Formats: sequence, C-alpha cells, structure tokens
Amino acid sequence: MKYRGFYVKISQESVVRHDKDSNEVKCAGFVIEIFESEQSAIPLDRISAAVDFELLEPSVAEVEQFVKDYIDSERKHFHE
Repeated sequence: MKYRGFYVKISQESVVRHDKDSNEVKCAGFVIEIFESEQSAIPLDRISAAVDFELLEPSVAEVEQFVKDYIDSERKHFHE
C-alpha cells in the first residue's frame, strides 16, 4: 500500500497484548512496516495492531485506515 509518499507493508500475524490484569494475550492482528520507498530495505517504523485493542475487526479496510491515521499523526516524525 502507498500512502502520502510512504510504502506500507501489512502482514497478518498474531500479536501480543496485555489484558487488564497484565497477562499476555495473543490476538489476531497485523504487523505494519512503513518504508520511505518500495526500494528501501530498512523500515522507518514497525508497529502492530491487534483486534479488540487498536482494531474493531480483522479486516484489510480497518487496518489500512489505522495505518493512514498513524502516518497522518506521525508524518512530521518520519521527515526528521
């Protein structure tokens, strides 16, 4: 996916979160890598998003909107 000049790689994977009692919980989710371009080998950032934490459902549309919101909020940081 491309967004605002960045290349984004999204992989569906289990991710770990902590519940209210600090127990580790494996969740359905996505690992997201944000690159300066398609040719870049090293990501500018690597984040994850889990269903029932950052995402309401395990859909591509949901994770893509999450990525867009994240890039919009962190764009200044990426250009430093």
